[in-house]
Amino acid sequence: MFKDIYRGWLLILLCSLQLATSASVEQVQAPVLDNMDFEVMNDEDLSPQGWIFDGAGYSGYCDSTVAYNGQRSFRIEYMEPVEYSGCISRTIPFNYEEDTITLSGCLRTEDTADNSYVGLYLVLYDKLGNPECYSNEYLSIPVDSAEWCQIEVSLENSRFGRDLELGAFLYGPGTVWVDDLELRLDERPFSDASMRALPGAEQDHEFDYGSGLEFSEVDSFQLESLVLLGKVWNFLKYHHPQIGRGDINWDYSLFRILRPVLDADTESERQQALLNLIENLEPVSARECSIPLPDDMRLSVDLDWFNDPEIGPELASALWSVYEGRVQEEHYYVRGNPYSIFNECGYENMDIPDTGFRLLALYRYWGIIEYYFPYSYAIDGEWDDILAEFIPSMIMADTHLSYLLQLQKLIISIGDSHAKINNDPDALREFFGIYFTPLCLAYIDGQWIVDGFTHESTISAGMEIGDVITAIDDRPIQERVAEMLPFINGSTEESRYYRLGQILLRGETAEVDLNIQRGSETLVITVPRMEEDSLNMNMADQPAAGDGPYTLLNDNIGYVYIGMLTRGDIEGMIDELGNTDGLILDLRDYPKDFVIYSVADFILPEETVFAHFTYPDYSNPGTFIWIEPTSAGGGDQLYSGRIAILLDEGSKSQAEFTAMAWRLAPEAHVFGSPSAGADGDVVFIQLPGGIEARITGIGVYNPDGSETQRVGILPDVYIRPTIEGMQSGHDEVFEAALEWLLYGE
Repeated sequence: MFKDIYRGWLLILLCSLQLATSASVEQVQAPVLDNMDFEVMNDEDLSPQGWIFDGAGYSGYCDSTVAYNGQRSFRIEYMEPVEYSGCISRTIPFNYEEDTITLSGCLRTEDTADNSYVGLYLVLYDKLGNPECYSNEYLSIPVDSAEWCQIEVSLENSRFGRDLELGAFLYGPGTVWVDDLELRLDERPFSDASMRALPGAEQDHEFDYGSGLEFSEVDSFQLESLVLLGKVWNFLKYHHPQIGRGDINWDYSLFRILRPVLDADTESERQQALLNLIENLEPVSARECSIPLPDDMRLSVDLDWFNDPEIGPELASALWSVYEGRVQEEHYYVRGNPYSIFNECGYENMDIPDTGFRLLALYRYWGIIEYYFPYSYAIDGEWDDILAEFIPSMIMADTHLSYLLQLQKLIISIGDSHAKINNDPDALREFFGIYFTPLCLAYIDGQWIVDGFTHESTISAGMEIGDVITAIDDRPIQERVAEMLPFINGSTEESRYYRLGQILLRGETAEVDLNIQRGSETLVITVPRMEEDSLNMNMADQPAAGDGPYTLLNDNIGYVYIGMLTRGDIEGMIDELGNTDGLILDLRDYPKDFVIYSVADFILPEETVFAHFTYPDYSNPGTFIWIEPTSAGGGDQLYSGRIAILLDEGSKSQAEFTAMAWRLAPEAHVFGSPSAGADGDVVFIQLPGGIEARITGIGVYNPDGSETQRVGILPDVYIRPTIEGMQSGHDEVFEAALEWLLYGE
């Protein structure tokens, strides 16, 4: 699910360049910004030294024929119709005390249009490359003359900033010249900037190359101790003000306390070790803390475990004191924008994290789910039990692959189709198979059916839609299913099997023998495998009718395939299909573009609330609060016919969010099967070993507050494809919708 993006931020996104690895503040001896007037250029391509030009459909170069001052300026010129911008930019390490950042310069334009935007911009990134804050400023009017215009843009500094991107842009037709840029901090020259000391968390390097902790097993008491440590360590991480300020490297504090906790032989020794962890922090005084009203809360923190016998009264009292003085300011390790940004180190230098770092990975993920996952209440079983379940296996995971597989299982345990290891590590890729068989599979009535091709070679090999695959290289397919299913995530069982179908035929060989049942025939067909970038997903993701984003069917019925529809297609779609008797909106593929609101304006007669959201309350970790609901519809043109919306388990995230709005149209019915059950934007988590994971970050609910996560959008008319239908070339969901539009109930 996505929200509308303001044009100002859109321009920043279009202009932003991939950040190079930045030097730390400690490496910067003095702030030096040269060539802000583009006088020094690379002769071979006329590019200015220290700058990067980017922009499909635009040209950019140093121009010696036009200059505000000196001999050159930088020229950006629109060349061909595109939806991007031309941008000249540079990125500098940035960790300074001043409050306000200002970029000024001179711009001159020519042949701009009403839809052209010309200006300067600033983006401040945190140490992980997340945009922390941004600002842009346009020329007040398009100027088509030889006059130079002074312009400046300002941005409030942030203590989380580590890299500053600055530049000039042209969006739309025309030409712009840029010259005499200057960066100032609090209206003083950048050369006078005052360096900010790095947070204490970034000055502690004791365990940069390993925790020094290696052990292969724990007894039952030690396991209980490690579970308790994980809960206490995470509670303190998100509540204690000193940790929240970033004064302490809390990862490394874990390594310092792990051995004393493991060495404790009695409950009292263990409690004292954990109490020492708190007492080594600065004292916390009770303060006035934000507390949301009960009606505003969808999920609240559960601290009943403070009363568990193994905690003891003294440790419980210390924990309550921290809670009563908990962080109320922006937190070093997590903050909202409004979606959670987790400021964590990925320790990319560790291919195989040692035992201490593997436990850190488990604790970090567990704590984020405990306090910042909107659907923690919907996880199967008790989330506390996950620590006890995974601590032994994480300790034993002493190879790169075994570590990744344990992380994969941990991530799967939350039951979220968005949740995955996001950066596809080589070892995990090899485990599933580096070569792809160019077939799409559907799981129907307990059997695996071919329902699409992603390369012509598969057709040439003799495969057909509707073939039932019974074995892979003479191995029964159910054995492969049993082997792979524990590593496949999904919000529902149907979505897990949908994803499993994308994995089953992967392998390490360049071809595979498939045992096929085709009617009464039993066949063995050798099918080539290939690397992923050789697949043509468009072969499989085809509309049910026509060959474009929309088409007019016989009997005055319109069909729209959202997997191809863009916002630029909407006007033409309305012109062609606006007077039809019925409309099919096919959401069985991920939307190509964010068309939810533009289509809703056409089919919803008035603005209608279609979804409620919950966001984390960062002043109360573990609490999610309701925010204002979102609505859509109420455009000038209104569709008067019936509407059929098509869904299945492959309809995920943005497709589900879209269906939530469109199904509220008058005379609308949803056909198919429940969607994937994973609505809401994703947020990212860095884990030791350079692993990036992701989860759903906000809660999305139906207008009445009922669930979408792990439930999906439910159809009004339940219908799934059958093997017989596929073999005979019928799209039974599409046909059922068409029949309803033509003949009614």
